[in-house]
Amino acid sequence: MKRGARSSPDICGCAMGARFLAVALIGSMAWYGWHWRSSGLSVGGVLLRVMIVSFIAATAGKIVGIIQARLTVR
Repeated sequence: MKRGARSSPDICGCAMGARFLAVALIGSMAWYGWHWRSSGLSVGGVLLRVMIVSFIAATAGKIVGIIQARLTVR
C-alpha cells in the first residue's frame, strides 16, 4: 500500500509538537529552577518564562512536524 497523505499517522504535526513541548518544559523548568535565586526572578516571573518557552517550542515542533509529514508524502 502506498503511503499517502490520508494514511500518514501525524499529518498535522501534533506528535512532534508534543515532543518539543515535553523537552522544553523539562529543560526550562530545570534551567529556571537552577538559576531562580541568582536571577532575582519571582515565582510568577519564572512560570511566565517557562510558559513562553514551552509555547514557542510547541509551535516550532508543530511546524517541523507538518513539514516532515509533507516531505514524506512526496
